[in-house]
Amino acid sequence: MNVREPESAAEVRAGRELTVRAWAEGYDDLLSPDALSTIEEVMLDQGFEREHAEFTGSAADNRAFVAVADDGSEDSTTVVGWATLVWDDEWTNEFVGDDEAELRACYVDPEYQGTGVGGALVEAVLSRVPAGYDRLVLEAFEAHDESRAFYEGQGFEPRATGEIVVVGEANPSVVYEREC
Repeated sequence: MNVREPESAAEVRAGRELTVRAWAEGYDDLLSPDALSTIEEVMLDQGFEREHAEFTGSAADNRAFVAVADDGSEDSTTVVGWATLVWDDEWTNEFVGDDEAELRACYVDPEYQGTGVGGALVEAVLSRVPAGYDRLVLEAFEAHDESRAFYEGQGFEPRATGEIVVVGEANPSVVYEREC
């Protein structure tokens, strides 16, 4: 497996598609079918070329990462993981402090969960947190034990509770932090 910035808008789209699959399988007991359907529409109704430009390159203030499966070919492009690192005030959530960056997304194709892809994505994100940012923070659904156990296993510690609102549906959340 190789973790890197997406090389094309097609890889950004693949990352979004696997995010939709991860949400559908992981959060089906937390969110209504209508909310999940709306998430799918929003995630896949993007300008992927624009998003690719916003998350890659030396001028970008935020970063995206894909985990690409090693299928034995030199140019494998099977995206099995997706993560985004944001620190620009325009992109971060309100719980993110001035000296903090946010792990906005970290999703693994359900078929690859438990194989180390998520941990590799977190390590890639941590390696790209800009100088001057002391902590990486994120928010997880309080009721999603698998996500919480994963992040705690990656060294994140809970620091606050909050609420994630998805398409008008409010769910309790836990805000996590980890020193960079």
